Amino acid sequence: MAIAILQHNNNHAFATTTPCTEAFGNNCTAGSTILCFTYSQPTSLGADTVTDTLLNTYAHAVQANMPPTGADSAWAQCFYASNASAGANTVSFNEVNNSGASDKLGVWIVEISGLTGVLDTTATATGTTVAALTSSAFTTTNQNDIVVAFIISADTTSSVGSIAGTTGTTLDNPTGAACGNEYRVLSTIQTGVTAKMNISTSANAALVVVAFSAPNIKPEEELWNVNKPQFFDPPITIWQ
Repeated sequence: MAIAILQHNNNHAFATTTPCTEAFGNNCTAGSTILCFTYSQPTSLGADTVTDTLLNTYAHAVQANMPPTGADSAWAQCFYASNASAGANTVSFNEVNNSGASDKLGVWIVEISGLTGVLDTTATATGTTVAALTSSAFTTTNQNDIVVAFIISADTTSSVGSIAGTTGTTLDNPTGAACGNEYRVLSTIQTGVTAKMNISTSANAALVVVAFSAPNIKPEEELWNVNKPQFFDPPITIWQ
């Protein structure tokens, strides 16, 4: 099965209370992988969690702290659920150290099919007064991966950049939302590559990148070589 983005959505109202929730527009598909990218502004990062109404289990993948650190900072994080259940689904980001009126929360959710659910690799970047962010170099270990990048910034609009040297595909980059994401499906192992996202006005920003694996499928000719009939020597002699 090929990798496919089934659906995606976001909550960029930036409410100040936890949990911050967002529903998928359609029922989730059994066996899919769900990604939840989050934006928050706690005074210090706690052991935040993500849950959903289908009772899927979410693991934490990666995080990055947007400068400046401390009370005025913001955090980008990614959580994921593998082998998700089917049905209507609302995802909740549960922040541990909510700091009240100064703490704005947001979630970006993505459902993907065709994955093993295995996290292959991650990367991050942070910057002060930048118009774009390029992640640290990362290397994939699987031939078929999907790479998703998520950027947060200080009150600007994000736009796609590139992943492993090729322009990414937009997921959700709402105008003025200060956050956004992009993706690219890979067909070969990548070594020492980066992901980049742009923002409309130079600002402080943070970027997180995740790569998830899909099963490696052999070409049809290789499958034929494996399964074709075998012929053996010496030949069979038929006696008259």
